[in-house]
Amino acid sequence: MSARKTKNIIINCIVKKIADTTKFSRKELLMPIVKVSEQMTELAKGAAEGAGETRKLIEMTVEEVGKGITIADITAENMSEVMVGAKETTDKMKQMADELCEEANHMYEIDENVSKVAEIVDNNSATSEETAAVSQEQTAQELPWYNCFHSLKYSTYEKRTPVGVLFICTGYLKRFSSLFHKDFKVCDG
Repeated sequence: MSARKTKNIIINCIVKKIADTTKFSRKELLMPIVKVSEQMTELAKGAAEGAGETRKLIEMTVEEVGKGITIADITAENMSEVMVGAKETTDKMKQMADELCEEANHMYEIDENVSKVAEIVDNNSATSEETAAVSQEQTAQELPWYNCFHSLKYSTYEKRTPVGVLFICTGYLKRFSSLFHKDFKVCDG
């Protein structure tokens, strides 16, 4: 026997007992029970439909959550790649900054070395000018002696005595005495 038949038998027994003990007829007593039963059937159908709709909504929600999880996974993967790229970029920027600092230090050292070379060139120029001046002065001082000894070489004197050499040199020295100090005097021999 099914549960529905058992339920109907129990309801009929209860209604018969109530009808026998009260002034209401069996039909009058069953009418509200039938209405309640119909309403419960309608509610059960509505609940079943609602449960079906709820199940569909849950399935759609689960599907959408699955899509959201997939999107979140893809986003996390992309963010991971972005983070790796950002770290690489940061590392490259740091490396470039370090290289620029190193180049700036090299430029500073080069600038200092160029300054030192310029100072050495200036000192060498001054030394060269002084050396040239000394050389000109020495050349001016040696010219009379050179001419003196040069003329001795071609002199017509057969004997070149120290007095003769002194005599010839004294003549040249008189001519070039302006190259020496003004108070320089040459003796005539």
